[in-house]
Amino acid sequence: MSRFLVLAICVFFVEGQKPVRAEDAPERAMRIMAFQLDERIDVPATDYPLPLLIEIVSDRTRYMIPLIPAKMTTYTKVCVNAEAFKTIHGKDFDVEKVWIEIETDLTNVHLSKVLVNACGQINAGYLLRDDRIEVLPLENIRKELNLKTISDGDLCHLVNRFFDGIPLEKALKILADRHDRKIEFSPLVKNQTEKFITARLVNTPIETALTTLAQKENLAVVRQGDAFLVTTAEHASKATEAAAASDQRLRYFASRLDARIERTFAFENDFHLQMLLALLGDMSQPIGRIPLIGFLEQTRTSIRLNQEAFSRVRKERFDSEKIEIVFTKDLKNVSLSAVLKEICQQINGGYVVRTDGIELLPLDEIRKEFNLKSATDDELRLLVMRFYNEIPLEKALNDLAKRHEKKIEISPLANKELQKPISARLINMTFNMAITRIADKANLAVVRAGDEFLVTTREDFAKLNVEKRIRHAETTEQRMRYLASRLNANLWGDFVPSEISLTILLSTLEDLSSIGGIPLIDWREQNRVRIHLNRKAFSRAYKVYFDGEKTAITFSEPLKSAQLSSVLEPVCKYLEGGYVIRGNAIELLPVEDIRLQFNLRSATDQELRRLVFRYYDDTLLEKALTDLAKKYERKIELSPLAKKEFEKTISAKLINITFDMAVTALAEEGGLAVVRQADTLLVTTKEDAAKLKAEKK
Repeated sequence: MSRFLVLAICVFFVEGQKPVRAEDAPERAMRIMAFQLDERIDVPATDYPLPLLIEIVSDRTRYMIPLIPAKMTTYTKVCVNAEAFKTIHGKDFDVEKVWIEIETDLTNVHLSKVLVNACGQINAGYLLRDDRIEVLPLENIRKELNLKTISDGDLCHLVNRFFDGIPLEKALKILADRHDRKIEFSPLVKNQTEKFITARLVNTPIETALTTLAQKENLAVVRQGDAFLVTTAEHASKATEAAAASDQRLRYFASRLDARIERTFAFENDFHLQMLLALLGDMSQPIGRIPLIGFLEQTRTSIRLNQEAFSRVRKERFDSEKIEIVFTKDLKNVSLSAVLKEICQQINGGYVVRTDGIELLPLDEIRKEFNLKSATDDELRLLVMRFYNEIPLEKALNDLAKRHEKKIEISPLANKELQKPISARLINMTFNMAITRIADKANLAVVRAGDEFLVTTREDFAKLNVEKRIRHAETTEQRMRYLASRLNANLWGDFVPSEISLTILLSTLEDLSSIGGIPLIDWREQNRVRIHLNRKAFSRAYKVYFDGEKTAITFSEPLKSAQLSSVLEPVCKYLEGGYVIRGNAIELLPVEDIRLQFNLRSATDQELRRLVFRYYDDTLLEKALTDLAKKYERKIELSPLAKKEFEKTISAKLINITFDMAVTALAEEGGLAVVRQADTLLVTTKEDAAKLKAEKK
């Protein structure tokens, strides 16, 4: 039983028995939806049309909750404000054409994380209303809540929490954890953080939320870089001074990375790592000081290697005195950062700036400590370490691009902002994060295409992002049409009763169903049919590792000139699975995964093994219904009362749905209705359908 269901039962037996005023109902609903944002769900990796993804996440967090005594109301309702998007992207904007990419399986994650993932791809966020969770463009949220200075990242993931009698420390840690923030507590506030607090935080930026909670016990929150310190109001000013001093140290060591090393590290020269780091520390001292003689200790460039971390990652002792660094190219009069990059390349590490020096760490440790999960190894080896104080935006962008050898293009739409002075603290972050932070200072946005970056206005960014997704959707739609057509194409070979490996069979089917005449010869790559076996899903369903290469398929009868669909059906029956069409492949899945992913809760296993994959373009309704009945060997009866409607021309996309759903969709296109009569589906007028259903009752 899930945590949320237990909560629902408690609400029913405790709160539900109290008299509830009508004006209190919206507040109760908001509390429920705020809890549901923390409900854990699974979303498999694939491309989803935005409305389908919203429908799936809504359905998986829906419970029957007592809102008013004796009445049951269903939640959650997540919706997209299509009109708000049309205001920004034009009247022709169609939310159905926006696709969301879920690149990796989201397993046991909060609903809020799924929404943030989706919203981040379309320059949007979500607001908690009294009857729904509403997805809106960021500009609408910024304007409605008057949050002009809040970053896009924080705006995309606002706080929606209700705390009722919970220790302050626990409440602060919950917020920090949910929003990927670090929070520390001063020893001076130990007793105060154990006190119980009650708070209502709706559509609130994370920093504001943390401050609001702390102030309930007359405490203060001091920002220290990307971390927050909770302390007393009196100590806050001292902590601010300490933070400023720490920043001064960080600035100093970040500046040392630009120090020129006036020495040649020749090709194939080797150094012991420990000796090399000490040498680099001495050679990067401030100008005018002789290494190791007569310089102040606080100006020494400390460069150290975390041997314990490297030993932990490598699962063997890492001794820097025994590690040799061999330079693969000549390095002459280069910066300290260039030499460190070469070293890190050889030890599979990176470096970060601390308040007491520069530290070398394994890449995985950097990824974990600084929450850089999506960063590549190359990005982690050369993090950004820069401070900018009141310099023109254009100068900061050029400096960043030059140091990291990246190409930054500036849109003409953003020219007015180029001379705007900005200040930024960029420490231990990726280039992508740094340029986004700088652009955000000038109310601009960044579009990334590979290793190239375009800085433009927020409005232009939103349009480009959505246009990109629409183009992706159009390409995906064309690909899905092609795959649907290949399911009905006759294969180039016959299948006789014999045993064959599942992996080999699927590879053979890919070849035999691809256009191009002779399989594997002279066919274009874009015409290749991809058939993907989801091993992870089948392993999860079988509760053992599923290996397609070791799974044998046997045909019980010969299949001559068979269609691809007729070969896949016995395969899926044997696997207790089915197949669906994705944007780039035909995918084999367990039936339960199909049921969950496509919201087909009432469908039988047999229906899920034979879903409908058909497109009809300007086709007579009667012809479409007849074709569907013939293709899927089902009975459809056409009522004489609807003769005129059957002559209408319709267009329909029927993909990954059951036969009953497909017939209903076609009927609705013609303004008709469907009545089930035993194994036959009767398509008739809505009036006749209502009459027949009443008689049946």
